[in-house]
Amino acid sequence: DALAAMGAEKLHFQSDHSPILGALGIYIANLLEKLSQFGDPLWHDVKVHGPINEDNYKQQIKAFSTAMTAVKLLDAIKSVKNDFSYTNPNSFGQALRNDKTAIESKLEFKITRDAKDDIKLYSIAPLGGYPNWAKHKKALAEREKARQRDQK
Repeated sequence: DALAAMGAEKLHFQSDHSPILGALGIYIANLLEKLSQFGDPLWHDVKVHGPINEDNYKQQIKAFSTAMTAVKLLDAIKSVKNDFSYTNPNSFGQALRNDKTAIESKLEFKITRDAKDDIKLYSIAPLGGYPNWAKHKKALAEREKARQRDQK
């Protein structure tokens, strides 16, 4: 019991103080914000995102869920967190593998190996996954109602 408690405390400390987990959290929050804008008349660009429908929404999620190499994930994180301390993809990949348990406690995180190219691929998503189309449409409708109330 004592060892389990110490392990849980270590995991909690690790997840609260990991610069990687913080950066991954910012990256996922940015993806969720982009996804929330899908179909919102104030932000949605049909030329960029296509028509507002379930299939295109699922395509957005699929694009966000694509497994990436450490190089691509590092670039993606740096696009939303300029001051991220990792610059070397190899050390970043190693740190992801070292912090895997802590990351998994806060996010959906998988490491797979592409046997053909002999590289590791990293998949990341919010815990519970991305909102489905029905939840997304409901959130859009609630946002629109709030805007209409604010305009009155």
